[in-house]
Amino acid sequence: MLTEEENHLIRLLDKLEVQDRKRYKEAFNKVVYEDEVTFLPNRKSLLQSLQSYVANTTNPKFSLLYLDLNRFKLLNDTYGHAYGDVILKQVAQRLTNYTGKEETIYRISADEFVVVSTVSQKEDVPPLMQYYGELFQTPFYVEKNDVEIYLQPTIGASVFPDDTTEIDTLIQYANIALYHAKHHNQKAMLFHSQMYEQVSERMNVERHLYHAINNRETERPFTLYYQPQIDTRTGKTKGLEALIRWQHSDWGFVPPNKFIPIAEENGLIIPLGKWILLEACQEMKKMQETEGYCLPISVNLSPRQIAQDDFVEMVETILTETGIDPKFLVLEITETVVMEWIDSSVEKLEQLKKLGVKIALDDFGEKYSSLGYLMKLPIDIVKIDKSFIQNVHEDGGIKKILNKMINLIQHLELEVLIEGVETNEQLAFLQKQKCHFVQGFLFSRPLPIHKLIGCTPVQNT
Repeated sequence: MLTEEENHLIRLLDKLEVQDRKRYKEAFNKVVYEDEVTFLPNRKSLLQSLQSYVANTTNPKFSLLYLDLNRFKLLNDTYGHAYGDVILKQVAQRLTNYTGKEETIYRISADEFVVVSTVSQKEDVPPLMQYYGELFQTPFYVEKNDVEIYLQPTIGASVFPDDTTEIDTLIQYANIALYHAKHHNQKAMLFHSQMYEQVSERMNVERHLYHAINNRETERPFTLYYQPQIDTRTGKTKGLEALIRWQHSDWGFVPPNKFIPIAEENGLIIPLGKWILLEACQEMKKMQETEGYCLPISVNLSPRQIAQDDFVEMVETILTETGIDPKFLVLEITETVVMEWIDSSVEKLEQLKKLGVKIALDDFGEKYSSLGYLMKLPIDIVKIDKSFIQNVHEDGGIKKILNKMINLIQHLELEVLIEGVETNEQLAFLQKQKCHFVQGFLFSRPLPIHKLIGCTPVQNT
């Protein structure tokens, strides 16, 4: 028989054990169901919450928005993960601050967030996506580096139960809508059934692309075609642009716009881009040995390539191995990449310039059209986007703009090259403007190297 004092002690111990169990449970839930960077509920919490809600609610209806932060991986690769974590916390805080009781925010992966909303009518979902997209119009600020970062999300959405009654499938459908939005350069898209078939096709292309890249040395599925760049004063070829082609054993020719974006997304662009660069340099070496001259070859760079820590070292290694004069290699970077990551881009470009290669700014005028920043960039060539010359005879305003662009770029002692020249009228206009270098179907489509070398007059460099 226990004394009253002993019973009191046992009750106290029991109470302490319950409190301990509660603390352990809270700690366990925190680790399992909470994101450690943003402190938002995580993917496991999302699944558990939705499954519980569906199981315990009569006629459940809701929408799921899938947000992906564009170019966030490039930001991480460029500035480091600690920098990225600061931005993620700010994103989470902003989403939380502007979310009402009708929505719950989750972080489900590195740069992906989910919003679950009681909005359940399909026609009401697009305004909701627009609302969350507009939250990113104000830049994020990293105080330690005194840097403003502009991030834009792409958003995909699906609706329960209209699209599916399976939680995993609902998330998958929202993700599919997101990728369709990216593919079509849209800020947001709502899932529809045809999207699934298109994504299945994309995944099939991705699987075959993996195989082609992994077996590129034995099966040789890729080749480089070259489009001549013409000197308008002489009519001779002054350089070539290397463009990849994929010949599939069953499908035949696969257009670059069908596989390059996939390679950029999943990282396959790194080995593929290295192969392109090596192949172009080897072609220049062969040209020098067999023809006695070398035409400069331009190679397009992807954002992921430039973000690689060892990219400059890789270029230097290829130049050394092939033995070509670096002045014949032209590396093309788009103005979009330069402007979005201008600090790190300038540093990389300066390192490349020290190797002796030339740098071309591609698609100039497509988006930013800012001549001011050209003075800050270590570039040699500006390639003006084809949209200008294609509309030059239909729009007098474009004619004046193009004329001023050519004059100002030349005033900066940079070489100007106009892309997309297709008619004699366009060529005549550019010759009148004293634009000396052009490229386009008027002169040649991209062709295998053997159909160009020895078959067209060249301008020795």
